[in-house]
Amino acid sequence: MNISYYNNKINYCYNNHFDQELLRMAISLLKNDVVPDKRFELVKAEPERKVYKALINGKSYFLKQYKYRKLKKRVKNIFRKSSACRAFKMTNKLLDKKITVVKPALAVTYRHDFFTLDSLFITEDFMGSDLQSFIAQGNYDLKTKSKVIKQVAKLWADLYNNNFINGDPNLPGVLLKFTTEFKLCLVGVDNIRHFPYLTKKAITNNLAKFNAHSYSGLAGLGKARLSHQDRKLFYNEFLACYNKSGILLSDIKNKTFKILSDWDKGDLI
Repeated sequence: MNISYYNNKINYCYNNHFDQELLRMAISLLKNDVVPDKRFELVKAEPERKVYKALINGKSYFLKQYKYRKLKKRVKNIFRKSSACRAFKMTNKLLDKKITVVKPALAVTYRHDFFTLDSLFITEDFMGSDLQSFIAQGNYDLKTKSKVIKQVAKLWADLYNNNFINGDPNLPGVLLKFTTEFKLCLVGVDNIRHFPYLTKKAITNNLAKFNAHSYSGLAGLGKARLSHQDRKLFYNEFLACYNKSGILLSDIKNKTFKILSDWDKGDLI
């Protein structure tokens, strides 16, 4: 990862070549807090984060803007890299371990003043749909569905085998697309952490949380669901790909029920 300085307030991270127009647009968005032109579309807006989609020189990108104003975050940002730069670095770590994730294009940081730091993490558009939408609304047969489930199980095993853990594991966090063969990848790395070692308890809890999110996320969509056999297929494939032993399906099931009960959604399981 390379870091360059545009001026004393702006720096940017990149791997190799990038579109200079993309950098110019990113800086304009950070400095002015308005979309530069009609090529930008607001996809998602939260109090401290926004996601845009943009078409720059014939190529599609997603831009995630981090704009923290709470005191705790502003103090932390004095001593650490920006959220966008950290996301860029984590994405590179995942790619180094051959874990499929959306391809990073650029991370731009703008320091307004000593306490105020905004940033923008830009990735290339994977051109796919999220896993939750696919399961709920996709047009697929049982064979295709089984292949997708097995690939997701392998992806999760790859994360744990390399000591990565996703603090917010959910179906929309996985993208997939169909070409001659389907491909899938992770999207959104803000909650992914890398540790020297992962305990059995940490992995069990994380798998249960992923399972609970799948029940919750699909509950109101009303079409194709994940069956008991689908879930069993996921865990059998996961255990076949996971390098260590000791993960018990009974523990995951019990923990899943507890999580859903805590969310007042125990009736879903």
